[in-house]
Amino acid sequence: MTIESYLNANLPVLYTANFSMIEGNQQFDGPDMQIERFDDSVIEILDWDTLNVDITKEVGIPQDGKITIHTYFENQLVLENDFVFYDHTQGEIADYITFKENDDHIKIGLYHCKASGKESAGTRAEDYYEVCSQTVKSTRWAGDIIRLRDHIAHRDRDVERTRFCGSGNLDELDNFLEQTKQKTKRFWITIIQPGISSSNFGPYAQLLTSAQNYIRRSRGHELALICSA
Repeated sequence: MTIESYLNANLPVLYTANFSMIEGNQQFDGPDMQIERFDDSVIEILDWDTLNVDITKEVGIPQDGKITIHTYFENQLVLENDFVFYDHTQGEIADYITFKENDDHIKIGLYHCKASGKESAGTRAEDYYEVCSQTVKSTRWAGDIIRLRDHIAHRDRDVERTRFCGSGNLDELDNFLEQTKQKTKRFWITIIQPGISSSNFGPYAQLLTSAQNYIRRSRGHELALICSA
């Protein structure tokens, strides 16, 4: 392969002096731009008690009569998407990776779930830092559908800890991606953290806002938040 062919197939990412990023024919403004406040329109508030979810248990054994955060969202995601892949192990991209065909695009979701540090929402550092860090790190997978698919194929070999939820398997996902390859791919990265209160981000408002601005401006994708009131 010539260097010209290689660069055409693998577009280089260039950074300017102010850390703006140029990728292919797209330019994303650098962090010297004024950071906007967190976009409230992407916040979804859940009543966890009504849903019977133990917000202190991501997985494992919940309180008597309740379900874990993963159990609740797995059931919901299977209902709402064409494919759902679960990966709650070291080296994961996200706890859940979803694919959904819409009229004019394919929505690909990366869901990061974390349990609340206590039985009620608050402003605790541990409820913000880890999930925000994972969210930002996962952006390197967003946008490259082939690389994402190959990672799922690699992880799918560990049948005890990773799996397709509901119906679906790797062959069916491959057929789905082939049949929809002409459609635009839109990536949504979602934080699921019931320990966060939408009414009071406290001193961590800037952390959420910075993560959202980074994902929107440097990658051109979206960040959503599912939390408590």
